[in-house]
Amino acid sequence: MTREERESYRAWLEVLPNYERSMVTMLGDGQWHSQQDMVDATSFRFGAIIHTLRKKGFDIEKRHLGGTLWEYRLVGVPSRSEAA
Repeated sequence: MTREERESYRAWLEVLPNYERSMVTMLGDGQWHSQQDMVDATSFRFGAIIHTLRKKGFDIEKRHLGGTLWEYRLVGVPSRSEAA
């Protein structure tokens, strides 16, 4: 992440509700995370949390592992001004 992206990331962590903050914190390491990782970090409603974060401008990628298995990672954070 660039310096500006890190500042935006930190600003968002201050204003997000706990369940969204947990998801962003986990995905914010740039690594791929399984559905089980997300259930453990948030809840079984992780799909709704991802949807809400995407609507706020977070760029979350997913990749298919086969069958019903998917992994997710955070690749972009909306600007800091949007976190206010």
